[in-house]
Amino acid sequence: MAAACPDYYRARNYLREGEKFYQETFKEAKRLLGPLPPYSSAEFEKWRGDYLSQHKILAAGQELEAMKEELLNDDYLNQWMSKEDIGRLLLRNFDAQTTGKRRLPNIKVRLLLDRLNELIAQARQLQKKAMEKFQAQG
Repeated sequence: MAAACPDYYRARNYLREGEKFYQETFKEAKRLLGPLPPYSSAEFEKWRGDYLSQHKILAAGQELEAMKEELLNDDYLNQWMSKEDIGRLLLRNFDAQTTGKRRLPNIKVRLLLDRLNELIAQARQLQKKAMEKFQAQG
């Protein structure tokens, strides 16, 4: 049991760091993709548009099937998610991404953030199980 203690605490700290990173990432995504502040210069707006285009952050498709084909073939998304996850998250988010203040071209980032959120939830469940097991042994 003594050998398990450092691993448990290390894993718990990694989870905390991951959660903080997710929150920072979410803030940066909102800053990069959200509405521009009223005081923003035209130069900043152009830079942002060029940056998003150059790094292929925005999706081009407008219809579900075209969007699905585009995202399933996106090299960056495929580094972080399985094709099944991409398809599942696209179906879950497509309609919501077209309503309200959300914009459909931002769906790639939405899928990545949702997948990260799912992984954090899974890690929390594993932490809970590990703590129960750890306490049962102690």
